[in-house]
Amino acid sequence: APHALVLEPPAPGGQVKTGRKGVGMWNVKAHGIASHAGLNPEAGASAILELARHTFRFHSMSDPASGTNFTGR
Repeated sequence: APHALVLEPPAPGGQVKTGRKGVGMWNVKAHGIASHAGLNPEAGASAILELARHTFRFHSMSDPASGTNFTGR
């Protein structure tokens, strides 16, 4: 749409906001490989650990100076 009504409080100096950042939302699913933690842990693959690695990677792409932020909830 060429026009939008931004229903947010004004900027710190009282200026009217005339634009808004975009938003992207994803649902992520990961699958690991089960293994016995005591007998054969090296045969497994942790989905949680892999997701944590990607979380750090996405966070490192944030650039507050340009207004780009990666957050999660």
